[in-house]
Amino acid sequence: MTASKKKIHIIANCANRKRKAPVARLGVFPFANQEARVNDWWEFLDFQADISSPILFGKCSTTAAIDLYIGAYWSTIRSLPEVAGKSGMEADLWVVSAGYGLIPATAELVPYSATFARYDNDSVFGFDHGNDDRKCSKEWWRLLAERHLEQNGSPRRISDLIKQNSGDFFLFTVSHDYLEAIEDDLIEGIESLPSKNDLLVITSKTYSNLKLEEFTLVSDARLQCDSLCLVDCNKHLLRKGIRGTIGARLTEFLIRYSADFELNSSKMRDFVHSKIETSPDLMTFSRARLNDADVKEFIQKELKHDQHVSCTFLLRKLRTIGQACEQKRFGKLYKEVKGDI
Repeated sequence: MTASKKKIHIIANCANRKRKAPVARLGVFPFANQEARVNDWWEFLDFQADISSPILFGKCSTTAAIDLYIGAYWSTIRSLPEVAGKSGMEADLWVVSAGYGLIPATAELVPYSATFARYDNDSVFGFDHGNDDRKCSKEWWRLLAERHLEQNGSPRRISDLIKQNSGDFFLFTVSHDYLEAIEDDLIEGIESLPSKNDLLVITSKTYSNLKLEEFTLVSDARLQCDSLCLVDCNKHLLRKGIRGTIGARLTEFLIRYSADFELNSSKMRDFVHSKIETSPDLMTFSRARLNDADVKEFIQKELKHDQHVSCTFLLRKLRTIGQACEQKRFGKLYKEVKGDI
């Protein structure tokens, strides 16, 4: 098998948006003991998958992971096996899920809400874990991997996936929060690679672990066209799009032109780094960062005028008037204010 004909394993984190409303929400499991919380969460998922609960939820039907997640990011992710096929490669798609652990995209899931992201009601950090978020997410991932997924015999750990498919190529596209969770599992798998050029991790920002540094590639926003670009822009690698999809679209580009890179992660990284270096600097905005109290006051005033105004609209309005707030933090504060009204 030539380098361009290797099988590729695409591992992506799940999407927050779901096709069906969640019947399982991690935020309602506020136990202080992490292992007990995982046990209760997993038992509830099994219960919802096997038995209808008409009093609480009505009949619950499962959905394949690839069809459960929706949105611009997932639309690109779900297309990647087909893109690989057109490039002459066999590909498997895997999901890094805060609710289920490592799963194949074909796995049948109960609609759920769980995340490794901060400032979310259904975050794994929704209990007393101290200040070490990274340790908390790693432990959660480890405990999930110990739970058996009845539907298939697929590996539950990333390290096992890599060990069982030695000689294949592994392409990860995961956010910083999710990479923190799988870090130890991933490093164990990397140690079993026959070649360091058989694995690449595309993530949302610079990652600090030195053991992963040579395997990571940051989905730098300079790779994407901005509002000043013409239709036939030749300065950027990626066309205009939602910033949160840059990693997925960069992954798609590398798979589409995998033959040019010989499925070699070093060649991929060198190419993308050269594109980042020659891309124009990002447009900057002079915005004043607000504290939580100021943001809440802004949201409260706006909701008095229109109690149905969306979180996205208000964040856009805040930024338009020259104020700054990180999206996830703003979303958390919006929910808190809405809950008090």
